[in-house]
Amino acid sequence: MQIIEITKRDFELFWPVFKEVVSAQETYAFDPEIDFESAYNLWCLSAQKTYVIKENGLILGSYYIKPNASGPSAHISSVHPETQISALPKTYSSLAGIINLLINKPYR
Repeated sequence: MQIIEITKRDFELFWPVFKEVVSAQETYAFDPEIDFESAYNLWCLSAQKTYVIKENGLILGSYYIKPNASGPSAHISSVHPETQISALPKTYSSLAGIINLLINKPYR
């Protein structure tokens, strides 16, 4: 399993999952009608870093790191991976939590 910075090609592969999650309006307050380019800009370019989780060439999930707010709380960030693997929870509160889960408790 790899956790690497996302490429545009990675986001193209992840796009169906992203669109499904956003359209459900249960996790993110993004426009449910968002188009690919707007989603790519939001998810990949406006974040400080965006990663994908890959295994055997498959995209298992993605998350971004960016401040939750500006000013004194700009150092606080949330990580929100989305995945097609139903055994993995959809939201984690810290980068350390997802890395620990993925390294120590692999799901198949």
